[in-house]
Amino acid sequence: MRPVFPVVLGLVFLIGSGGISRAQPIHTGSREVEEARLRQFLQQARALGVPEAQIQAWLRRYRPEAFGRLSVTSGSGSLADTSLVPTQPATQEDTLPEYRQRPPVSVAPEPVDPETGLPYFGYRMFRTGPGREAVFAPVPESSYLLQVGDELQLLLWGDAELRLTLTVDPGGRLLLPRVGPVSVLGLTLREARERVRRALGRVYAGLSRTPPTIGLDLALLRARPIGVFVLGEVERPGFYQLSPGSGVLEALYACGGPTVRGSLRSVRILRPGQAAREIDLYPVLLQGRPDTTEPLREGDVVFVPVRLSTVVASGAVRRPALYELRPGERLSDLLTMAGGLVPEAHAVRARLERILPPEARPDQGPAGYLLEVSPMRVLSGQEEDLELIDGDRLFVPRAPREPLNAAVVAGAVYFPGPYSLEPGRRTVAAVLEAARLRPDAYRDRAHLYRYVPGRSERALQVLRLGDSEVLGSILLFPRDSLYVFSASEVFDSLTVQIEGAVRRPGRYSWHPGMRVEDLLLLAGGLVPGAAEEVEVAPSVQGSGSGAPSRYRIRLLPEARPVAQLTPIREEEERGDSSRVLRPLDRVFVPYSASFRPGGRVYVGGEVMRPGYYPVTPAGESLAAVLERAGGLRPSAYEPGMRLYRKGVRLSVDPQVPLLDGDSLYVPSAPRAVRVEGDVPASIWIPYQPGRRVSYYLRQAGGVQEGKSLYLEMPDGRMYRVLKKGFLGRGPDPVVPDGSVIRIFPASSPQGGSRIDLAALVAQSIGLVSTILTVILLVRQL
Repeated sequence: MRPVFPVVLGLVFLIGSGGISRAQPIHTGSREVEEARLRQFLQQARALGVPEAQIQAWLRRYRPEAFGRLSVTSGSGSLADTSLVPTQPATQEDTLPEYRQRPPVSVAPEPVDPETGLPYFGYRMFRTGPGREAVFAPVPESSYLLQVGDELQLLLWGDAELRLTLTVDPGGRLLLPRVGPVSVLGLTLREARERVRRALGRVYAGLSRTPPTIGLDLALLRARPIGVFVLGEVERPGFYQLSPGSGVLEALYACGGPTVRGSLRSVRILRPGQAAREIDLYPVLLQGRPDTTEPLREGDVVFVPVRLSTVVASGAVRRPALYELRPGERLSDLLTMAGGLVPEAHAVRARLERILPPEARPDQGPAGYLLEVSPMRVLSGQEEDLELIDGDRLFVPRAPREPLNAAVVAGAVYFPGPYSLEPGRRTVAAVLEAARLRPDAYRDRAHLYRYVPGRSERALQVLRLGDSEVLGSILLFPRDSLYVFSASEVFDSLTVQIEGAVRRPGRYSWHPGMRVEDLLLLAGGLVPGAAEEVEVAPSVQGSGSGAPSRYRIRLLPEARPVAQLTPIREEEERGDSSRVLRPLDRVFVPYSASFRPGGRVYVGGEVMRPGYYPVTPAGESLAAVLERAGGLRPSAYEPGMRLYRKGVRLSVDPQVPLLDGDSLYVPSAPRAVRVEGDVPASIWIPYQPGRRVSYYLRQAGGVQEGKSLYLEMPDGRMYRVLKKGFLGRGPDPVVPDGSVIRIFPASSPQGGSRIDLAALVAQSIGLVSTILTVILLVRQL
């Protein structure tokens, strides 16, 4: 209906003209006239089927001053009222954007059981929808009873024409022009139509003639919604307004449907003064049967109890899911709900896992029990159809898709794969004829692998493909595998190698008669800087002493970049065959001694133009490269520049040459000093100009005695800091911005403990005293 709505509004604006009546002319700009136009516009929108919720939303957004007065229609109209339309053409605002641009359909995730990973069947239908407004269903004309607030449309055509919108007043009556009130409360549409026909027949004689000259129709435009309660295991329990004629499905759809704990097999309708009715929704979900239950009435309660039972169908079934079974349903019913078996199902044997009731379990033993069932025999009536209980899980395995009457051919054939062992094609020769041997097939040997009952490994039979008579007498059996080797698998492939100043160095297949010029062509030719000579190192099986042959390269204009080769020394000239390559020969094209390729360096960080910059082969100074990069930004921290060469950090100097592959990074000022190592936690300390190592150590919580201190400068240089010297305090240097103070446990180079100087001095003094005492004693002797 959404695409038709702009057309509907256009029809509303094009119907009729003029004013409310001939006795009451319209004055442009009058507030009463504008409200009358708006009222007629809304009346026509309702008559054309626009939902009331969309009309209310349009009023609330675009005519808030009239929302309270025009949100609910009442009373009856006249023929003149139906012809009233706005005098201005419809604008884009008048097209009810809320109705024309409704939000897209929202799809909630399908409820899935976390243990099995399977969905709960049937609940997804209630998880989609355009929103959660009132759900409107068609009103059945034969069973719907008119009530207060219903809007009807009366049409007359023929000798008299009339179109009226009538509302059933609080007394249950319709106010007919020139007739008066007519009671229709509690009547069906068919009964009300006949009553109105008899009442208007007293005014319009054409209605009573045979045949009548005036046609009459009374149709329901908008029925007053009925209110029902939806309770129990549903997503949003509460009170909902539905259109008359709505059933259980509409009520469940409005509330978001049952939760996975709720039942779909025993939904109850509770009505005052009547017994509760249970509704099974599975026939609707599984077979698409329409809901044939009586429509809901005002005050009904739709109650969703807890699920009766939960069983699982998994494996080789068409719709694996969790299902709800009613008491007495059996294995065949579950297979039908699951859509039956897939073609590859192992239908002869399946597993049914059951939870034993408490009275049937062993003391402190497991609760599970396994049954083996045959789905095929159950469906055909050859096996007992077990009654299922809550918690049962059916698993149907899949049979392997391996052919029962085929052998496999692989290797050097045009058409590898399985081959059916049909009558007349069961021999090796017949199968190979169908598979078509490739020219590179090794015909002296092929392998036939065959399964042997009772053994894990397969038996091997060696065949000679050239003996057609023997191959025609060897029968193949199912699951046999025949592998045909290629010549390249049996023999090492013969190659030659080229290296050096060529575009595509590497190994290439050798062919008889291949020359050095041919290998240069395969390698893409020479690159700039190649020398004017080429060396050929012969293979082991080559003739001569094995010393490399050297040839001079002369580029030919008609065959660039391939060259004409001539021996460098006349004594090496041994005829035209000297340039013919043998298998495993190696060709090397050196670079010219004067050729040195350049390179590029990367400059990043706080520079004006970061990126890659070319450098000469001899390198270019750091200062020159920085100048080409536009210099440093104001935020650059020059002492922290980092220079890397092959992953190693180098000291930064303006005149250091940058070579190919170097990278230079200029950071911004960190405004912090880091203390790390043998401390409780590494920490960044705000930088204070002029502060020394001792200041940052105090900020970090101090350092125990016996620790080694190192100061890493921003440019990567590292210095040892002597915390305490032999005769007093050591140096306490100033720490630059971005430095790192590293603390390590003090130890000897061999890994022992540190030297105790006080103990060493005491021992030395004791030793000297002992020596002096001995000397004195000797002199006294």
